[in-house]
Amino acid sequence: GYRGQTDNLLRGFAITSILFVTATMGYAARRVDRHQNAPALLAEIRRSGPGPAQLAAYRFFRESLVFYSGQQIPRYDSPAQLEEFLRHAKRPFVVTTSEYEEELTQALPGQLEVVARRPRFLKPGTIVLLKRHAEAPSETARRPDSRRSGRGSEPLKRTL
Repeated sequence: GYRGQTDNLLRGFAITSILFVTATMGYAARRVDRHQNAPALLAEIRRSGPGPAQLAAYRFFRESLVFYSGQQIPRYDSPAQLEEFLRHAKRPFVVTTSEYEEELTQALPGQLEVVARRPRFLKPGTIVLLKRHAEAPSETARRPDSRRSGRGSEPLKRTL
């Protein structure tokens, strides 16, 4: 009777709801995944040259960078802090936003160059990946590396 029809109607509604949510989330997940910046930025770092890279964030941070890079990423809020990082890192890269790019260009003239730009997901502006300019000085470039023996390459390290 009437009770059996209600049960069937509720069962059909529940199944339809589950299918709708599953399909919607599957579609949304694929769309959102295309906007993940971390894998694309790390691929740019790998393409820019061999060897392990040190990554820092300037007034911007995304946990996905830590996840995909497999390393801790320090966050700096002043150009002086960032300059110290650039001075000591062998192969430094900096992730920031277009909002702070001009600030860094003025505070650290000639020290950084743009490697890549990616649009921010659901926010205005772009994410900017910077690296130390080829002619910019670094302490590690001037200091001999005591670990090298001159008999070949160093042991393999995890590289971005």
